[in-house]
Amino acid sequence: MWVGDYFVVNNHTYKIAGFNYKCGHEENTGLANHLIMITDVLSNQAMNSSDTTAGGFAGTELFKNYFPQIESQLQTDFGNHLLTFKSYLSTSVDSNGAPNNGQWYSLKACMCNSAMWWGGPSEYSNNANGVKFNLGDETEQLPIMKLHTAEQSSSGKSVWLRDIYNSSSIANADYDGSAGWNYASDSGGVRAFFLID
Repeated sequence: MWVGDYFVVNNHTYKIAGFNYKCGHEENTGLANHLIMITDVLSNQAMNSSDTTAGGFAGTELFKNYFPQIESQLQTDFGNHLLTFKSYLSTSVDSNGAPNNGQWYSLKACMCNSAMWWGGPSEYSNNANGVKFNLGDETEQLPIMKLHTAEQSSSGKSVWLRDIYNSSSIANADYDGSAGWNYASDSGGVRAFFLID
């Protein structure tokens, strides 16, 4: 197996994004050897029905309502090979729209941040109160994004990232692979990462 290889399961395409990416990451010290996978664009969704980031990424309607559907799809496609992991997600922002709190979540799928895309926070990642609140524990570039840079443009589609930009906007990876942002109520593509053994 190689970074960039892909599986098609029930007409869903999943790509190998790296190996053992989250092994030893803070709350993930007990994780087994794993592949970190990334989906193609699953659909277009708004983060919130209104332009607010008050609850951080974890408070978005997209995370609360759509990611359980993604996890259900992955459970169907991978069964017992789908692993549960922990990610630290933003839960609130200050008066300037910078994340100022977060907590650990047990997940089977999550959205990438700008560091996973480009190797560090983008200019639209508001880390005024500390990088951890916005990026969590995923602070390294996914090997697929480094070795196959065309993945950064998601086949010419703009996709959400989970970095909060300000009180009304969230970062994205634009159709050409560059860093950008959208208002929370805008529609953007959704790609998820997950782990399998």
